[in-house]
Amino acid sequence: MFKFNPEKLRTELVWIKSISTALGGSIRVIDEAASTKAGFQVAVRIPVPFAIARQVKKSSKAAGLGWMVPRKCCVVWYDDLIVSIEVKTSSTVIGAPQEWAPMSETMIRTQVLPKTSIGDWYTDGAYLYTIPSNLESRFDDLQQLTEDGVLRGLTVQCIAFKHLTLPMLMDDTHSRSVVVGKKSNGQLMFTPPVWKNIFTVRSLDGGQTVKNRFDIIDNTFTVNLEFALHAGKVLGKLFGTQYLQPLRLADLMVKLVTVNLPRVSRTTRETFGISMSFNQTIGWLMGLSSKCDTMSEYHEVRGLFKMLLTKGLFDQNTNDKARSIKGIPKVMTTESAVDDVKSRMSPQQIQDYWMKYEGANARKREKQVDLTRDADHNLDNMSSSL
Repeated sequence: MFKFNPEKLRTELVWIKSISTALGGSIRVIDEAASTKAGFQVAVRIPVPFAIARQVKKSSKAAGLGWMVPRKCCVVWYDDLIVSIEVKTSSTVIGAPQEWAPMSETMIRTQVLPKTSIGDWYTDGAYLYTIPSNLESRFDDLQQLTEDGVLRGLTVQCIAFKHLTLPMLMDDTHSRSVVVGKKSNGQLMFTPPVWKNIFTVRSLDGGQTVKNRFDIIDNTFTVNLEFALHAGKVLGKLFGTQYLQPLRLADLMVKLVTVNLPRVSRTTRETFGISMSFNQTIGWLMGLSSKCDTMSEYHEVRGLFKMLLTKGLFDQNTNDKARSIKGIPKVMTTESAVDDVKSRMSPQQIQDYWMKYEGANARKREKQVDLTRDADHNLDNMSSSL
């Protein structure tokens, strides 16, 4: 958790040549000094969060703005992370004197700085949020997310960086949820405010707020291989592979009989569970988030919290049947494979499947013959014309 420091919040006016959501999001900014020296436009690539790149592209398209020419923009930085981009809507020319007061600068001066001057404010790169200063003494009063009371939910007031260009949304703060954990030594740990309401997340009961929500999720859902692979990629890059031991990737390779886990089918990655439970994964991520040194690192860990409760879980009860039919890769002889198929399919089902398979192959062969015949015909026509 990063305490908000107003001195790390800054704006920069730049010319953006293009913006992309590929590879996590990036912008290409004109380097005016290098361009002047070289005699042509020189652009440098700067990574931006995917959500910001997508928002800018969407708003630009709605406003009828293209990126055929560079556009004047106001980029808002916090530490080493871009948290907002505002595009100048009127036409401009590089090198001409510009009189432009970006809305982002106005909102920071009139809304963000006055509000954050009162109380303790923190940031995760997407939101500014306030945490009560006496939370240690009030921890037992927070609503439990687990039966043992180690994880509890807290509603916080937030200011979204993405609203810096929308004055009507900056007047009031809005509520989001964080998870608060208590270590054995009494120290508190926090997740970023990635959820609108943590008490109804992954709800199977009509969105009602119930006690011990995380225990319900833990008993119903399983953390999947897709999350483990993404977490391994992100955390291995940030902290090193020594912190990936809880994922037990080597055991997963043995179970799936492959050393190339990313090449496993997407269906298998989404419906194959790992050894860590949901509650254990939340605690593991909370501990690792405290090791972040920069805002860009913390923002990447923030993405793992968000992914865990969206694409990182599957309902094992509803997926058991599907997994048994589709199968998990395993080593077997030809005889055992035939016996396995016969045990799960009737003779008529086997025959129907084989006929369907042969029919598909026959159609494929006919198509290849037709393509060959057409190619020969075209060659004959070309030869006769010559």
